[in-house]
Amino acid sequence: MDFTAFDTQKIKKYTEQAKKEWGETPEYKEFEEKTAHKTEKEVKDMSSQLMDIVAAFGGMQGKDPADSEVQAQVKKLQEFITEHY
Repeated sequence: MDFTAFDTQKIKKYTEQAKKEWGETPEYKEFEEKTAHKTEKEVKDMSSQLMDIVAAFGGMQGKDPADSEVQAQVKKLQEFITEHY
């Protein structure tokens, strides 16, 4: 996915809104700690990896959510989010 297609002004707006609503929560503070020192390249690489994980769900649309392959992908997504965000 090409992230240049996203309107950066909207991303800034969503970022501000998220911080306003959840900025004082322990979860948001953890997110800030995990992302504070990432370079632009690291952020871009993380975004690309996340999109690859999400895109894999597209090939599983016809499967039951309880299917072991689907559940393995869900676990992969959960672990990625926990590690990076």
